[in-house]
Amino acid sequence: MSNKTDYVAACEAILTTEISNNTKNHIYPGISMIAEALLSRRVEMHDAYHELHSKLGSWPRGLWTFFDGLLTAANFWNLQELTAARETRSRLQELNAHIAINARVLAELLKLRSELNGQNGFFSDTHDSAFGLIVAAGRGNPNYESYVSDEVRKLNRFGSKYWPSLSDIMHVLADDAAEATVEATDSMTAAGTSSIRASQADFFRSWFKAIADCRENGDLPENFELSDSSYASLANCALKLDVKKLIDAAYIKRLRQRDRGLDKGK
Repeated sequence: MSNKTDYVAACEAILTTEISNNTKNHIYPGISMIAEALLSRRVEMHDAYHELHSKLGSWPRGLWTFFDGLLTAANFWNLQELTAARETRSRLQELNAHIAINARVLAELLKLRSELNGQNGFFSDTHDSAFGLIVAAGRGNPNYESYVSDEVRKLNRFGSKYWPSLSDIMHVLADDAAEATVEATDSMTAAGTSSIRASQADFFRSWFKAIADCRENGDLPENFELSDSSYASLANCALKLDVKKLIDAAYIKRLRQRDRGLDKGK
């Protein structure tokens, strides 16, 4: 069995290297601050470091993988970040609903304008096809003007009857928005925003999902798991939780039991 110096030194070497690399490359200051927080609370980390080293010390890059997951989760999937992610999801859903409604209204207005154009001696000199709209919208876009505009203008030989009407385009936009589903771009965000209400549990769901993914792809042992007390100690320090908000082993146990129950019920 490794002595105290071995397992503490092994874990802290990873944190120190992370800080050094980030500083050298001027990246991830938030991750460096989390690593520094862990280093500053060595006494609290002893038991967790011992368990980590005993389970991952001989696994290729096992400790590196674990700390990378912890630091990343604490920086990008903490309660504040996941709360912002929930708000973005809600806002996207609201915007899609508004776009669907307004695009249908605009589609009918465009259709009506097209029908009225030329009647009773009056004509509105406005766009009536996708071609003209694309050309006008492309003006001022350097990439469009340099690489696309010449090819698009060649299509001008086709009359308006060959192009979809602006009304038809709006109907497609409306259907697209109405049928759209807002989904997380990664498994950790999906896990951290899966519950109805936001809470500190969101971070743990994201972190545990990161660990599960690493087990599945072989970066961590298939049966790797830490004790509830180690998870709590690592999270308390990584998240720099206030004394009144500290997580204990009982909290982790209840959370894991509850989530396992929910998984079985699906």
